[in-house]
Amino acid sequence: MATPVYVAISAANRTGDLVAGGEGATYAATFATFTAAFEDATYGARDLVALDEQAIYEMFLDVSPLNDAVSFSADWVTTASQGIIVRAEANSKHNGTRFTGAHLESTSPTAIALSSNVEVEDLRISSTYEYGNNTVRGAANSKLRRCFITSLDRGFYTTTGPSDIISCVIYGCRSYGVFFSNGVSSIINSVIVGNGNGLKSQYGITTVINCVAIDNTTYDFSVDNIGSGSANNASSDASATAVSPVGGGKDNIIPANAFADYLGEDYHLAAGSTLHQAGYDLSAQGLTDIDGAPFQVPFPIGCDEPS
Repeated sequence: MATPVYVAISAANRTGDLVAGGEGATYAATFATFTAAFEDATYGARDLVALDEQAIYEMFLDVSPLNDAVSFSADWVTTASQGIIVRAEANSKHNGTRFTGAHLESTSPTAIALSSNVEVEDLRISSTYEYGNNTVRGAANSKLRRCFITSLDRGFYTTTGPSDIISCVIYGCRSYGVFFSNGVSSIINSVIVGNGNGLKSQYGITTVINCVAIDNTTYDFSVDNIGSGSANNASSDASATAVSPVGGGKDNIIPANAFADYLGEDYHLAAGSTLHQAGYDLSAQGLTDIDGAPFQVPFPIGCDEPS
């Protein structure tokens, strides 16, 4: 098993401090920004396969909001097990609602440009860049888990695959919430709300399970080649049934009835929501909801059960 090497992104010097939940590991180094870490000769781009390492960068709340861009050079050498994780530190995670937790606020055209075998977890991601196709740009075997993504042009965009989005909220993006083009991708137990377009997939194959797309301006779901296992999705238009070939699709959902506080951008399900316990059972995959807790069974449609 690859050795995890932890790097802190923090205003305070965390070098030598214990990593919360790191099973006795300590931070090898501290940097004020991701850019500084990735440009460092020792803790930036390196051959993780030769070193048999996993590089883990943890962002602390004390640098939030962090005006920075996360971009990986071609010099990294990785595999699925010897890869890169960019995430919020354990005590700096959001609580499943907006305006909480470690916040990466990019000022550049691309908020995050992922390379192969990179996971991003538990971050709030937005951009103040007003022009161009600013986005979280995926790559082969890239994953988003439990992230809030907002105020981009395209929340997540990739022309390669596989890319996976799990237990995320993507909202308020100008052109698209999610745009998969080519490759094999999946999106599971995620919320796509209030974007110009919801989920767009063209050319490749996309599996969509337990997702809710609501109140997107042009359409909620538009998938050219739907994965055969897609099931139990919901939309405020009539597109959810078409992307749920296994069954369980729910069309014409009323946004205010679905979530705990739709206008307040709390996308936990409302106590009486028809999406509660209406999902496809994925318990064998060991997934966690947007709060980081195991999903209850029966699964919900969306990123979390009622609070």
